[in-house]
Parts: sequence; structure tokens; C-alpha cells
Amino acid sequence: MTVHIRNIVVCTLLFCWYNVAFAQTYGNEWIQYDQKYYSFKVYPPTIPAPSPGHEFEDIDNIYSGIQRIDYDALVASAIPFTTFSTENIQIFAREKEIPIHIEDGGDSSMDPGDYILFYTERNDGWLDSTIYVDPNDIGNPFYSMYDDTLEYFFTWNASTNNLRYTVENDIDFNSYTPANYVLYQRYRSNTYYYIEGEHVSESTSSFNASIEGWSSGKVNGVSGGFTYNIGLFDINSVYQGLDAPNVLCDGAIIGASDAAYGGTGNHHAQWSIGASNYVINDTIWIGYNGVKLHSEFSPTLLPSSGDPNFLIKIIDD
Repeated sequence: MTVHIRNIVVCTLLFCWYNVAFAQTYGNEWIQYDQKYYSFKVYPPTIPAPSPGHEFEDIDNIYSGIQRIDYDALVASAIPFTTFSTENIQIFAREKEIPIHIEDGGDSSMDPGDYILFYTERNDGWLDSTIYVDPNDIGNPFYSMYDDTLEYFFTWNASTNNLRYTVENDIDFNSYTPANYVLYQRYRSNTYYYIEGEHVSESTSSFNASIEGWSSGKVNGVSGGFTYNIGLFDINSVYQGLDAPNVLCDGAIIGASDAAYGGTGNHHAQWSIGASNYVINDTIWIGYNGVKLHSEFSPTLLPSSGDPNFLIKIIDD
């Protein structure tokens, strides 16, 4: 990956209060105003826009990965790297310093052939929760409502104790006891349709509603119900031994109408998994509100590999 870096001039505006203490943070506390910051963007490759017939974006480890800034990139960006040592280098993202690894030949300077390695993460909904009345109501934490690009910042200070990865040189693998399993995450993110919440006089509230955000298109469960297949992805090598931990499952669904109803609600959804269609959640709710699923179940309900048959059924009752 080629990294283009541009210079950022940080301006400050100082206000003074007396005898007042504030505990609130604003997200910019990481900035040291006596340092210069150079920014570069991390963004996904160009991909076809989702369509109604193909509305999933598979974001399992896509757009995140190890990036490299080499000597030539620093030269092209006019960074004065001869005025500081490699121990002084820092990189920031998501309001915090991130660990880096520098190959400099052991002389603490950037020379031809030297480079910096670090791990980047694609932009997602990590900051969007702050614009909801209740931050827990964020609809899609895996997909940003505003931008797929994340800004990273290169800087340096006088410290020689900045955040670094620890290099592991131990290759005596036989002295370790192998683990029976490792934990991993698999998820799908619907990004075809933006769910705004309830419309009043053709307008929606400026406050983000429960589960508002990018989602699938609307489906109608009236007249016979509707079955939505979330399991359009494969899982691999599920460990099902006696000491296997439960599978943790999270999801979200939102009502897109507020029709008249009798009984306890006007929306009814049932979540199921596996070949036996084991029901992991059954929920009834009302109106333009979202419902979040959090469930645990045995990994024996899943196939060892393949389609998990993850379904959401909209019940017409």
C-alpha cells in the first residue's frame, strides 16, 4: 500500500474559566500542541455498490491490515526525519496512540530501505454512538453512517518510550501446551438501506432514533410472514469438544411501521440457527423501535463448517 501523507496545521482557541472544573472529555486530549502532525487516510478499495439483490457487505477483516510507511514516503512528504530518532516516532488513530514496529537497522535513524509497520482498522461506527440519545441504541456498529475513510496521524516527540510492538523470538514451540480452540468473530453487515426512524410531516427527528442506521431493505411480514436468511456466509472448523465455550450471538432489527394492532405489539420476529432451526430469540415489539438480540447457545447447534442456517422469521400474527 502506498501511503500519501499531508501536513496538518493544528490551530488552538483558548478560553479561560475561573473556579470551574470540568470532567468531560472531547476526544482531542491526545493532541500535543507543541508537536507537528502529518495525516494520511486509510480507506477501503473500490467495490461495487450493494444492490437490492446483493445487499450484504462482507467485512470480515476486509480493509483492515498491516500497512507500511517506508523511507521514500517520508522523503516525498517532506517530513524532517533527520531531526529526530526512530524512537521518537508516534502514530495516532481513533483518538489514541497505536503500537508500531520500525525496521531501522538498529541505528535509530530512517535510511533507504527502512520502514515502519503498523496495523490499521477500516472506519466503522466506533464514534457514531455519541450522536444517539442513548449510545447503546446504535444500529450498525460495523458501518459508519458518514464516511468509510479514517484519518491517521504521524508525529514525533522527545520520548524514547513510545508505543511499540514486542518482537517475539521464541521458536521453542514444543515447550508450550497447544490450546484446543481459539475465539474468532464472524459477522454480516447490511448496508443497502438507511433506516431513519418515524416520519412526522415528512420529516424525522434530528435525534438519532433507536437502531437508526444502515440496514437491509424493508420487508413486509403481513400476509403469510417472511423468512430472512442471514446465514449467507460460511463458518469454518467450529470446535465442539466438551470444553467448548458457548457461541455468543448479537444482532439488531428495527420496525419500519406503526400499524394498528391487537395484542401485545405490531412486530414479531423469531431468530433461529442450525439445521434444527433452534430458536434463540422470540421478540414482539411496537412501532419505529429497534430490538437488539444477545444470546448464547451451544456450538453443537452449528455445523462444524458451512452455512449456519441463521434465519429471522417475521411472524404474521
